[in-house]
Amino acid sequence: MSVPQLSEAEITQLVQQSFAFACQQRDHFLPRGVALSAVTTDMMRPFFPAEVLASARIVALENERLSNPSFVTALKARGFPISFDMSHIHGAAYFDVVVIQSDVTNRLLFHNLVHLVQHRALGMDGWVGLYVRSMLKVGMAPAVPMEAQAYELDHRFATNPLVGFSVEEEVNSWKVKGRYA
Repeated sequence: MSVPQLSEAEITQLVQQSFAFACQQRDHFLPRGVALSAVTTDMMRPFFPAEVLASARIVALENERLSNPSFVTALKARGFPISFDMSHIHGAAYFDVVVIQSDVTNRLLFHNLVHLVQHRALGMDGWVGLYVRSMLKVGMAPAVPMEAQAYELDHRFATNPLVGFSVEEEVNSWKVKGRYA
């Protein structure tokens, strides 16, 4: 079965809908967000800019799940092989808000903080545009470049959390090399 083709106008509309969805999610969850604890901030300081750690707000969901934007269901109905379901992911990052819907672990938090750094480097609208376009091509979130980098870096952190490195430098390196496109 061949993958349906979208016009540039349809892709642009999906990007706009995705950005609006991210804004809605951020606004919905921000009032419930809490700052990183001092212990967590100290642990993450060797990896992340102070501004990211200071502005990040964390929401740990209990007895609720994230839901898919309506256009994901519509794309699947049109035959797009997208294996993406918000209710099954462990966490999501929206600008400065990280929503976790499983046990909050240092590695999961790290992964989502990487996305906050990516948002800053690419602009949230740029990040969403690249994510949507990549998802339409590859169909699986782990293969999207922003996810691949976050997984790579969270693995590096989990392997040796005492050896710091600059996530911001890593993100900017990928940006300069065009690895997100």
